[in-house]
Amino acid sequence: MAEAARDLPAIAALEAAIPDAAALVFACLGIALALHGRRALRARALNLAAVGTSVFMNAIAATPGWRNLAIWALPPIAYALASDTLNGVSLVSLRLVILKACRFCWSDRVWWL
Repeated sequence: MAEAARDLPAIAALEAAIPDAAALVFACLGIALALHGRRALRARALNLAAVGTSVFMNAIAATPGWRNLAIWALPPIAYALASDTLNGVSLVSLRLVILKACRFCWSDRVWWL
């Protein structure tokens, strides 16, 4: 399929964007689950799998040489690190907010709860 689309740049771009779009969807799902207090392991694993597919597709599209490989492969890797870190930070920050709220509710200042 990719060989047939070489002469059609719009189709080739659409094929290349599918793993990136999947990674974005799974990252958003992971952040949403983390904000609801869940660990989102499945969404994070699927996000990393989609990024791995994107890195592989970019690596085979790069011309030979380390510089070209770095130019093509590093942006999805940076995205994967950033989105996975954001998922983890969202869950930790939500837990801290809940912990502070519980400490406030059980303190002597709030006696009606």
